Amino acid sequence: MTIWKLIWQRWRIWAPIELKREFAESIKRTVIAFANSVGGRILVGIDDDGSVAGVTHRAALISRAVNSLQDGSGPDLTRFTDLAFEMMAGKSVLVIQVQRGTAMPYCLAGKGIRPESVFVRQGSQLSQPAEQSFSR
Repeated sequence: MTIWKLIWQRWRIWAPIELKREFAESIKRTVIAFANSVGGRILVGIDDDGSVAGVTHRAALISRAVNSLQDGSGPDLTRFTDLAFEMMAGKSVLVIQVQRGTAMPYCLAGKGIRPESVFVRQGSQLSQPAEQSFSR
């Protein structure tokens, strides 16, 4: 069964989904983009080709992810995110569900609201909006 069939069976929706083999600090950009757009899910432990690699050291991973999200964005996005482990193809996968935020635009912490720190999701790509499109 493909990962896309597993995803459909699990959630019955086709929300934006990003696959990541492992957790990296760059995930903050995807979380920001989802919060500035329509929301979405990041599945950590799945390769781009859909093969399930799984994750290990779950307690350390969840701690790292929560800290990264708390410290990595402005305003704080933790109330718009839900982190949970799901079993897929017999392996543990970290699912980061991101809701559309209410205090947009969200940006990388410490960078201020500038084009290089604000991200949106357009189709399957992250992009940076024009500066005039994200004034509060």
